[in-house]
Amino acid sequence: MHDFEMPPESPVSDVFDARFTSGRILEAYSPANHDNLTFPIDIKAANGPVTVSWSIVNSSSKHFILTDGSNGKYVKPRDLASNGSMKVATSGNLQLLLKVSGGANLPKQFALGQNYPNPFNPSTHFNVELPKAAFLNVTVYNVLGQKVATLVDEVRNAGTYTITWDGRAQTGTDVSTGLYFIRMSAEKFTAVQKVMLMK
Repeated sequence: MHDFEMPPESPVSDVFDARFTSGRILEAYSPANHDNLTFPIDIKAANGPVTVSWSIVNSSSKHFILTDGSNGKYVKPRDLASNGSMKVATSGNLQLLLKVSGGANLPKQFALGQNYPNPFNPSTHFNVELPKAAFLNVTVYNVLGQKVATLVDEVRNAGTYTITWDGRAQTGTDVSTGLYFIRMSAEKFTAVQKVMLMK
């Protein structure tokens, strides 16, 4: 792996730089590895936005999830499949997280896990499990049954996904202290979990 080590970062503040936190230009994993792996990527961009592109080939039933190190504040968790790109509308220093999961241990049934921490402030996480590819919708509602935020609304491959809610409404404003409901639906499966935000 020494062949892929990058030179030290430039001390000049307006130079673009992107590298794995390990200091290498690439990382490797074994397709036989069924553990969840996370590869942090450090980005320095004085002038945003930054375009991130990917090409997934021969995924060996793995799932590649891209998010950020700030609880999804800049990049909502995204399942990377085949070819694609996205813009990250920010400047300065940013850490992206490339999460590799899946393999032989796929879930046996649809499930929505309890969030952690609970109560929470400012963000909380929970797992959803899909035994097969399905259109997944994860939405937050208040006690009046009004939609607060949609966290996921797309087709996802089979696997276990960690979803983060940052305590914000769809408009980006912080919601108030109180009880909320997270509803997951995929195919004919539906489940709801209570979550408590305390400020």
